[in-house]
Amino acid sequence: MARTNSRDRSATDQASRKRGAFWLIRRTIILTAGAVILVVAWLFYFAFTPLTVPETARQLQVGPGSSYHTVARQLVANGVLRERLTFIALGRLQGKGATVKAGVYELPETISALALIQKIARGDVLIAEITFIEGWTFSQLRAALDANPAVRHDTAGLSEVEILQRLKAPETHAEGLFFPDTYRFNSGASDLQILARAYQTMHTRLQSAWDQRSAELPYATPYEALIMASIVEKETGRPEDRKLIAAVFVNRLKRGMRLQADPTVTYALKRDGKWTGTLYRSDYGYASEYNTYRITGLPPGPIDNPGATALRAAVLPARTDFVYFVADRAGGHTFSRTFEEHLDAIAAARRHDREAAVAAPDSGEPRTEPRRLRQAMEEVDELAHHLRCQAVELFCVVDGDEGDLSTGALLVAHRDIGDHCSVTILMLSCPGPREDT
Repeated sequence: MARTNSRDRSATDQASRKRGAFWLIRRTIILTAGAVILVVAWLFYFAFTPLTVPETARQLQVGPGSSYHTVARQLVANGVLRERLTFIALGRLQGKGATVKAGVYELPETISALALIQKIARGDVLIAEITFIEGWTFSQLRAALDANPAVRHDTAGLSEVEILQRLKAPETHAEGLFFPDTYRFNSGASDLQILARAYQTMHTRLQSAWDQRSAELPYATPYEALIMASIVEKETGRPEDRKLIAAVFVNRLKRGMRLQADPTVTYALKRDGKWTGTLYRSDYGYASEYNTYRITGLPPGPIDNPGATALRAAVLPARTDFVYFVADRAGGHTFSRTFEEHLDAIAAARRHDREAAVAAPDSGEPRTEPRRLRQAMEEVDELAHHLRCQAVELFCVVDGDEGDLSTGALLVAHRDIGDHCSVTILMLSCPGPREDT
């Protein structure tokens, strides 16, 4: 009887333990399911509840190599998130745990966490742009980069040579190496990245132009063609004149004549910190390896960053025997084959200037044109410079009282000092009302 009772108690204990285990498993399942439901509900709530973005955090700057952990910490620091773990967990559930695309992400006033994660996953960064103008110098390019708020300024404090080293460029002179164009980039990109693109673009464009060059050009290397293109770029803003101007310079190089290009003088003065804002006749004697009034041949490097039209002009100049040109006030040029034709072109340009001054509308101000004797002498001095002469003797023949220029004339004798000047007699009329000097 006692043995039977013992067996009954044992069976009861086993049944009780089974019931306990069952209820434990059931409770665990219920609790786990409840926890999962709570987590899912929380993630759902977190994912779709709008986040308020402070005004100071509307642009999220993500650096290179950043992860969702880094971004989450930034969002907490900026007051967009209260804590970062849920954001990271939601990102992992979306399969977005890898490196985030660098750049600047523009955030609206309110955005859900899920929309924010998807925005970052798409790499939906702000796109900015910068334009380098044809004919800009390297210092102007740097100034434009420094002034652009969308650019990360990694070149700050670096010298020209150090920048070229960072770009792994073999050159030591940065002028002319960067192609002028509009470059689009992710906001927050490094200025070195933009310069690298402009450098590579110029290299590609220059090589392409060089491969299409005319025969018998006086350039030994593509770099010399780049130097010529930079001079052509500065000589005129009229694309239709560039091939003719390039032809003049090419013909002068072939004949051993100096280029005598004004922009090289300006560049030399600016490069040495001597530029005053005006090019004076005395500046043409400035001692510099870039001054083509003093040197024969090309300067040692470009004087600006030329565009595609100037590059093509330098390697495909017009077929002509022009060796002179003179600019007019309209921005065009008159081209000449001989020095005599050149003198006529200069005289015609000056005559046109005087006629335009006389025909100008009356502004109500006292008329100062035609000029006083001193001003007329300065004009003649300028003309003498264009004739490539230096020593100038002025003789003023005046009909009537001294200083009365109404019927007077300037007799100018130019003594031969330059390569092309012979003794030349010119008459410049000086009509105009009498003025007190």
